[in-house]
Amino acid sequence: MIGLSPSYYDANATSINHAMHWGQGALAATARGVMAYFGIVGPFGSFMFTGLRLMVNQTLENWTGVGALPWCVFVVSGCLPDADLILQDLAGR
Repeated sequence: MIGLSPSYYDANATSINHAMHWGQGALAATARGVMAYFGIVGPFGSFMFTGLRLMVNQTLENWTGVGALPWCVFVVSGCLPDADLILQDLAGR
């Protein structure tokens, strides 16, 4: 996504990983601050922030190509080799 060569990423994986996590945290904390400013606090604010945090995380994972779509395993049979087994196990068959 950002044009890094595999050898550069391999040599600096920890730094790149920390930058991604800290950047995502800073983005989410800014949104949480805006929520608090407008009075969205308490259990309801925490609930809303959980959804926001998951949305940001899923978007970044899908944008960078490292994450699976959230419905891949549980809804679409055949996304993963063992998806049928997981679905059968969840269905109790």
